[in-house]
Amino acid sequence: MAIAVLLGGIADNLDDCLENTEKVVGHAEVVLPGLGRINQTTKLVAKALPALIEIADSTPKEWFATPANLALTDATPVKRIGHHDSVLKLR
Repeated sequence: MAIAVLLGGIADNLDDCLENTEKVVGHAEVVLPGLGRINQTTKLVAKALPALIEIADSTPKEWFATPANLALTDATPVKRIGHHDSVLKLR
């Protein structure tokens, strides 16, 4: 009798494990395509990183954000760099 109760408990636990495993597989099926895109993007950024660092190193330091050039008012004339809404404003 005690063995039957223990085996019943084990069977219940195995059923719970199966349900959880099925949920994990379902979630993985949704996530996996996105992981492929993330991996491709990461590889692209990693390849571009040396060039980006070189560009940043050769960029005039006054183009970088500092307290002085962030304290702009609406009356401050600015030089716009960029061709869309997110432009860098410089004094």
